[in-house]
Amino acid sequence: MDKGIETREKILHAAMHMVRESGFDSLTIGETAKQVGMSKSGVFAHFESRDELLLNVIAFTAQDFKEQVFDKALQHKRGLERINALSRYWIKWSHQPSGGCPFMSGAFEFDDRPGVIRDALVKQEKAVHDIWERAAKIAVEEKEFKAGTDCKQFAFEIFGNLLSFQIYKRLLNDVKAGQMYSISFQNILSRYLK
Repeated sequence: MDKGIETREKILHAAMHMVRESGFDSLTIGETAKQVGMSKSGVFAHFESRDELLLNVIAFTAQDFKEQVFDKALQHKRGLERINALSRYWIKWSHQPSGGCPFMSGAFEFDDRPGVIRDALVKQEKAVHDIWERAAKIAVEEKEFKAGTDCKQFAFEIFGNLLSFQIYKRLLNDVKAGQMYSISFQNILSRYLK
């Protein structure tokens, strides 16, 4: 791998973990440089502004999500099995020892701050919602979900459950967060199952 590409990936990887731990607002060129043992000018050579760094971190994190969640879930059978796999991989990805879901953090930090960062986060959140909505449509096609299922409502409920998990696990330090997520997930599924 080209040294410049390798350095860029090292920066993005470190920045993604910083965002997981402390949110997007914590990400600065200086702090990123410190984390990877570089000078600020060294980081500036790869990312000419904080916004450029943030946009690249969002894209890098989205790719990581795709590989760790979506691509793995696609290896499972269409329908309910894939929905369960999406849930497992999503929980694992969104709650790692080094922090929480960067996109959830970004949703709260940038929900009322117009601009390119908010636009990039909106795009990623919509993509995740679309994944869940499409998974529900497939479950209907496979005759595992009821005909006429409101797939958008299903995606909304699933996403709300993950948001609750994040709050209970990370903010409230509730040791039962995972168990409560699983129970709620099964309750949501049961309303849609044929």
